[in-house]
Amino acid sequence: MMKTILTRKLIDCALRHYENVKHLSDVIEPSLPILFFGDIKSYFKQDFKVVTAALNPSDKEFLNEKGEYSYHRFPKYSENISNLEESLSDYFNLTPYTKWFGKKEDNSTGFKAVLNGMGYCFYKRNGYKSALHTDFCSPIATKPTWSGLDKSKKDLLFRDGYRLWSNLIKELKPDLIIMSLKKSYLSLLNSKFIGTLEQKVARNGIVYSVENYKITIDDFQTNLVWGSSQITPFMPFSNKSEIGLKIASLFSLPIKEKH
Repeated sequence: MMKTILTRKLIDCALRHYENVKHLSDVIEPSLPILFFGDIKSYFKQDFKVVTAALNPSDKEFLNEKGEYSYHRFPKYSENISNLEESLSDYFNLTPYTKWFGKKEDNSTGFKAVLNGMGYCFYKRNGYKSALHTDFCSPIATKPTWSGLDKSKKDLLFRDGYRLWSNLIKELKPDLIIMSLKKSYLSLLNSKFIGTLEQKVARNGIVYSVENYKITIDDFQTNLVWGSSQITPFMPFSNKSEIGLKIASLFSLPIKEKH
């Protein structure tokens, strides 16, 4: 049996969690538990490791061109521990959902624009280090996505989903987590405010911010950068790459010339 980088216990827990909730009407089937997306082998070779976090996966991850749910983005997946990790690690090498994550050469949208400013990327690109994407509330794809689920469904998915994410983070041991979601979620992370990196006041008076925190997940401590969001991560900010440069400066990350 192929050796995994994450513990088999964590991957098995994720698979069992999917089996326990796939009967719910809002859970996409067929689907799979998305613990992470990205090149996990390259990630662990890096001195400074970066992870992004959203709420839960979109049903679009499994919707094919015919409007049917399938494993078309995960051709190696056959519902076992070994190839779940391999399938998730291959995600950005195949046919990722670019409307959310951005295209390989597009440095303007979402997490990817911020990461590129730091010298990181979800995709394999010369001069960039590898970042992983995770989901904070649940690894389970739903329709509607998280904000549209009723409270009882959220509570059920979150109970095991957040624990899976916490255990995943303790295995990944990122030096930095980047989040762009409701600020109220920070209360779950035993967060300590360090400072403000960026601020923008909209015409309607709403203040959008990018802030730096120290957080603790059980016995694991790390850094977190939180940014205001709208439809996509860091959407209120037009200078996402510049925000990435500020984050890089904050953590003294070397920015190599891109090719």
